[in-house]
Amino acid sequence: MAVGVGSLVSRVYGNFRGMDTTKRDVSLSRSPDMQNMWINYRESGGKCIETRPGLTLIDKDTGKINGLHQYTRNSVTKVLVHRGTKMYLYTYNSQTGLLSKDSNTEIYSGLTNTQSFSLMYDDILLIKDGTHYLQYDGSSVTEVSAYTPRTRIGCLPASGDSNNSQLVVTGSSWEAVNMLSDYRINSFVGDGTGTKFKLNETSIDNTFTPYVEVDGVAVASTNYSVDYTNAVITFTTAPSQALTEGEDNVFIKYKKAVSGYKTKITNCTNITAFNNTIFFWGNPDFPNTMWFAESTQTPAIESQTLYNSNVTPSYIPDINFVKDGYDYGTIKAVVPSNNALWVFKSEASETTVFYHVPQWTYKNGESSLGHYDYASTYSSIARGCEGTGINFGDDIVYYSSRGLEGITGDITTEQSTAHRSSLVDDLLTESINDMYKMVMLEWEGYLLIFKGTIILLADSRSKFQYEDHIEYDWFKWYFNELPFGKYPTAGIVVNGRLFLGTSDSSLYALNNTQSTRSVFAYWTTPEDEFMVGQYQKTTSKRGCVINMTGEEVKVSVKTDNNDFEDINTYTNTGTNPKNYVVARIKRKKWKNIQLKFSSNKPFGIYSCTLQAYVGGYIKR
Repeated sequence: MAVGVGSLVSRVYGNFRGMDTTKRDVSLSRSPDMQNMWINYRESGGKCIETRPGLTLIDKDTGKINGLHQYTRNSVTKVLVHRGTKMYLYTYNSQTGLLSKDSNTEIYSGLTNTQSFSLMYDDILLIKDGTHYLQYDGSSVTEVSAYTPRTRIGCLPASGDSNNSQLVVTGSSWEAVNMLSDYRINSFVGDGTGTKFKLNETSIDNTFTPYVEVDGVAVASTNYSVDYTNAVITFTTAPSQALTEGEDNVFIKYKKAVSGYKTKITNCTNITAFNNTIFFWGNPDFPNTMWFAESTQTPAIESQTLYNSNVTPSYIPDINFVKDGYDYGTIKAVVPSNNALWVFKSEASETTVFYHVPQWTYKNGESSLGHYDYASTYSSIARGCEGTGINFGDDIVYYSSRGLEGITGDITTEQSTAHRSSLVDDLLTESINDMYKMVMLEWEGYLLIFKGTIILLADSRSKFQYEDHIEYDWFKWYFNELPFGKYPTAGIVVNGRLFLGTSDSSLYALNNTQSTRSVFAYWTTPEDEFMVGQYQKTTSKRGCVINMTGEEVKVSVKTDNNDFEDINTYTNTGTNPKNYVVARIKRKKWKNIQLKFSSNKPFGIYSCTLQAYVGGYIKR
């Protein structure tokens, strides 16, 4: 359309899409500056921008909220709130949609006062805080009860009367040592005559008297002696011959602690599920290492006293670990997706993105025995991770020093990164030294990134093609209901409702009722030159038509380098999107113009039409 002197130009601001802080040809559908607005697809169908939900305070205590952990079983949902060094228990009420403290609210104490992470596995909630490995079973929080592995099977009594130091270990290796457990089991085939039984160790711990069972019956410790140095059990009377030929009937549980084994796992800060197993990572002493659990291979549990537990999370073999790159590159995020486990490391001079594909490995050549290995494969990506990552609707994304990155390609192709946050990089990259505290979670189709006092929302339903890749549209929330300087530190989605924990120990629910949406929100249009930046413009006397809803909305205007000036505050515009107001905006001889809609009460903007006449050339 040819535009010249005397032309009447109409500009329509609508079909809103989010923020654009780049200051480069901002689309009429985006805002260079906004706060506490979003598109509520569930209720408005994406037809307008509106005030975000407000906060409903559930309660406040002392200590920063470090984590919110959900446990659901038999249609009952509990939320464990990690506050300071303590864990508190809440129950979700499906009628009110809120959380309420249980009568015995403090359920655990002694946690680390830092971020904690959790996941559900086999009706058990597993929790990591960088010092502990805990479980919640619906009634109490306890340390994970370590599985005792059977490290050797099919052993035979030692022959002859040789000196104990000369006895030979027999049998076959079975399960690897459990890093969580100081205990191990050897099983033997009794022959009715042999009295000496050599364990597959030397120098077992003398702080524990070995526990012995023969044919499933415990043997009194007075009926055998223990050579702790040579790891030999000598019976006063030979155990009976196995009832079934070749079948183990003598079980000996002993202690052999390895310094540093357990802390390799307990000092991990994070936990991730993939391929029906559990991965542990984030140990600062082993920054490039992951350990993983394994299903037990013991065919039957003869007694609870022997084995304690055979649940996968409680068995982490000492051979089950992988290293991704060099030690100086710290693992920042681990994300399951596309049949692989993706590992994102901090930026360094090495490859920073790795992936692991499960490969079944047979044991001793027997097809019935084996386990999954997760060999490390480096990708072709060099840009590292400085915050965290997430699988956002099958888009693998992570935070780098540039902003949000996404993975293009999969394990069968050459991988590369594609930027996802070009429109808000300046907001995302501020204060990157605090990125270790970053939280990402998905809610209502948005990716929420907690970053200090603001939350940025990436819209999965509003994507656009930028050069050769896909980017997201973004919104910015600031929780002005919180005390000054306080900010969200944890979040969780329960039955579709978002709950937030804060740095001042408050627990909130997002609530979309009118009474809780009295928050300050605003939306500004781009600095609009009306397609002719070289000409002066004058607004039409007919003003500006705004389709909006709300109890009270202020309209302001800004021209060129001036400040915003208030035009009017419009009240009781109703809830019908067909309602409109006419704002009498009278501004002359401007180069660019910008509108601002703001309110302390809930409102929505569907569209705005502004007209102006084109005048002569701009004079310096």
